[in-house]
Formats: sequence, C-alpha cells, structure tokens
Amino acid sequence: MRNPFPPANLVLLRNLNAWLQTSGASDRTIKLWDPTTGALQQTLGDHDGTVNSIAFSQDGRWLASGSSDRTIKLWDPATGVLLKSLDGHEYLVSSVAFSQDGRWLASGSDDKTIKLWDPTTGVLQQTLEGHDLRVNSVVFSHDGRLLASGSFDGTIKLWDPVAGVLQQTLEGHNDWVMSVAFSQDGRWLASGSDDKGIKLWDPTTDALQQTLDGHDRQVNSVAFSQDGRWLASGSSDKTIKLWDPTTGALQQTLVTQGTIHQLKFTKDGPNLVTDLEPFALSSLYGREAPIQTQSRNEVYIFNKEWVALQGKKILWLPLPIAQHVQ
Repeated sequence: MRNPFPPANLVLLRNLNAWLQTSGASDRTIKLWDPTTGALQQTLGDHDGTVNSIAFSQDGRWLASGSSDRTIKLWDPATGVLLKSLDGHEYLVSSVAFSQDGRWLASGSDDKTIKLWDPTTGVLQQTLEGHDLRVNSVVFSHDGRLLASGSFDGTIKLWDPVAGVLQQTLEGHNDWVMSVAFSQDGRWLASGSDDKGIKLWDPTTDALQQTLDGHDRQVNSVAFSQDGRWLASGSSDKTIKLWDPTTGALQQTLVTQGTIHQLKFTKDGPNLVTDLEPFALSSLYGREAPIQTQSRNEVYIFNKEWVALQGKKILWLPLPIAQHVQ
C-alpha cells in the first residue's frame, strides 16, 4: 500500500518569510522551529493521531493542524495555546488550508468531503461533497473566489466557497492527485499526481494548458513562485524540477538527498524551502536561459556555490572563485 502522507510537513509563514517543519507527524506533535537559528521554539501536542497537514493563516494569527484523529485544531503559534478543536469529519483529515483573507479554513478528508470552517468562531459553514475517494489536497485561489481540491479519485474539483457549489471537475490524471496549487495572479492551477505528471489548467476556462513530464516517480508537491515565473515540483524520484509555466519548458532539476514531500517558495522569490532543506535559486532569477539539467552521476556546480557529486554537495566555493563560475 502506498503511503500518501509524508513523515513531516513543511509550511511557510509568508508574512515573516519563515519556514517551519513538523517533527515527523507520527509522534502526534507539531514542532515550530526558528528558521534562522534552527532552534526549537514550540512543541504542540493535543492530537490523538498522526498529524497529516498543517497551515498558517496569512497574517500568522492561526496555525491549523489536521490529524488522523479526525479533528482540526487551531493554535496560537506565538504562545502555543490550543484555541479550538473542530470536529465533524468521519475519517482522518488529510489536508488543511486557509483563504488569503482568513475568512475560511478548508479541510479535506478520507471521508471524501471538504469542510469549510469559520476560524474565528470554529463553526462549520459548508460541507462539500462530490469526490469518490480521499480528498488529499485543498487550496484557495488568492482572491478567495475558488477552492480547488485534489483527490485520490484522480480528479481536481473547483468550488465556489461562498455558495458551496461545485463549479467544475477537471479530469486528465491517471492516478491519485497528490497536490494542487494556484498561481498568485490566478492564471494557473497546477496539479501533481501519482502518475508522475504535472498538469497546468486555466481555472477561468477549466481548460488543460500543459502537461509537464519528466519525473520518474510520483509528484508529491507543486508550488508557484510569488511572481508566477516558476513552478516547482517535488517528487519521490529525489528531485525538484523547476518549470516555466508559460511555455511548459523545464528550466532546472535539483537533485535532493531523499523524497520531497512538501515544498514552497519564500515570499521574496529566490528561495525554495522543502521538508528536507532550503535551496537558493538566485541563479534562476539572474538569467533567462534555461539551466542545464544535471545527471546524478556527474560532477557539477550547484547554484554557483557548491561542487556536487552524484547529487551531494562536496566542496563549497568561496566567493572570489564562485564569481567566476559560469
């Protein structure tokens, strides 16, 4: 049986430009880390099951966690205080996401539903039904007008969160949909799947725009940069791929030390954070031409700062030398 959940979840607190990582969800806790020092700041523990998903509200006021104990918990990340426990799902909660304005908290579940909550009161506002299998990923468009859900039934559904109405069902993947993401401007909706592919959709017309192939194993996470220039995909093939969403061209492949389960771009753009390690992408922002993809069996220069062998950083290049690297 394939395990749909990562051993740890990564989230990005955008307003602080910070990244935090859970301890490894199987211990039923959430650990908050200082992104600068790496010091442990908080350990939050009140779930009775595995923590499958965590999300910050845009203003940093709330941290939501979804668990195999079928609950969503709302925390104050500054104090670590549990504010509310939201009950209503019949099976495990697989994904949680806030709308940009903080009006909604969405939760996807193994019970095939999405629930919309008012995070201020904790009151359930809507239950959205339509998927045939687990809802594995939920995300709001940045204007809050659409909610996208990706499911193990292989479809992506677009919902009107205010009316609670299904707007469209997007079909095209041949296996589980693992992750969905909107671009900041709403031009694109990306989906990553267990079929190894990424699909780019136009959420205004529901048309499939691009199918991006290149990963050798399932795509676990997709994310857009803040300016919409790049789409990142993380996979069980131990790579991150960076794509131009306009042309569908592969721009760069980063070899990692393990499976990538979660990734996000930082607010300022040139950095990508994952559940394994952060990556500096300044080279992409400094040039327009595609960067040559590297083989794991080659010696190559990584981000103009490291000499890498078989995907491992083995030698750091001091600045006077790095400046001459092409």
